[in-house]
Amino acid sequence: MTRYEQLYAFLREHPASDAQAINHALGTSGKVIYYEIKKGMQSGEIQARKIAGRYRYSTKAGVCFGCANPLTALFNRYLLTARRNSKVA
Repeated sequence: MTRYEQLYAFLREHPASDAQAINHALGTSGKVIYYEIKKGMQSGEIQARKIAGRYRYSTKAGVCFGCANPLTALFNRYLLTARRNSKVA
């Protein structure tokens, strides 16, 4: 999984997360994650809101990473589930 895919999956499970929480969860440091967030914002998959003086990031409703085709979306969901289950075992 690429770093962007990890970021996107994290934001789907933890909406309204700030950059520090994302860095901590993904094991990155510094401004590395800002480039991935910026890429997602430019593509329209990630949105930013300022809450209590801090920017919080989440995925836009109805957007699924790399899923222009419904069959691709279905495959990606199954693949993500399989990857999660293989890490647990």
